[in-house]
Amino acid sequence: MKDFLGLRPVYHYTDRRVAGHIAICVFVAVIEAVTADLLDTAKVADPDIDGQTITPRRALAELNRTRTNHLTASGNNIYVTTRPNALQAEILEALDIDTHAWNNPTITSHPT
Repeated sequence: MKDFLGLRPVYHYTDRRVAGHIAICVFVAVIEAVTADLLDTAKVADPDIDGQTITPRRALAELNRTRTNHLTASGNNIYVTTRPNALQAEILEALDIDTHAWNNPTITSHPT
């Protein structure tokens, strides 16, 4: 994620691209602030720091450990998403993200 300290230097050569870059940075700052508020409201504790709510960056790093695995068997593509651990589940719940479909593998026919 970007932050305001990482805004500069900007290596774009048109005003439109610089403005777009700044707009994305502001958008990310808003998302980070909303995420921090949701995690704080849900009291999602950082397991490494006693008495501290998990930060959005730490939460994102934790969620980045989830994977969707792709298998091919008998002409079918099978997609299985790893089940969230306890901390990941707490973060996802605080962010109101529905993971119900993660428990069911998706199977599609392989195109011939």
